Parts: sequence; structure tokens; C-alpha cells
Amino acid sequence: RAPSDNITAMAEAYAKQILDMQLKGPYQFVGWSMGGLITLEIIRLLKARGCEIQTPIFLDSHLSLKERSLEEITEESVIK
Repeated sequence: RAPSDNITAMAEAYAKQILDMQLKGPYQFVGWSMGGLITLEIIRLLKARGCEIQTPIFLDSHLSLKERSLEEITEESVIK
């Protein structure tokens, strides 16, 4: 099938694959470049399911400011 251009859809597909392979955490993630945004969404989805996530690592990733102002972005808000 054609690749998705929607980060949430990509994250949902990856989260499903992760849970299919490893039902229980803790989970450790490294996101690189655009993968950092996808990783952040995967983490959000898994945390909503009660999964344990270790501190993620992001390499050369940039947050989208589309939905938040720069003042709203804190270290805590990024890893929640």
C-alpha cells in the first residue's frame, strides 16, 4: 500500500507493530530527523495505553510549532 503522509497514522501503525512484537514495556525509543516527530507520537499513543516508556532520545529532530507557541514547549511537555 502507499505510504502515509500523516504522522498520526504512521505512529498508529508503528505502535501496533511494536505491541504485536513486544506486548509489555518498558520501551526505549530513538527518533532521528522526521522520525523524531513520529517517535513522539508513538510515545504519546503508548503512554495513553499505560505503557512504560524510558526517556527517549532525539537526534536532529525539530518540533512542529503549528499547534503550540514556543513559550508552551517545555522539556516536560515534550516527553509527556
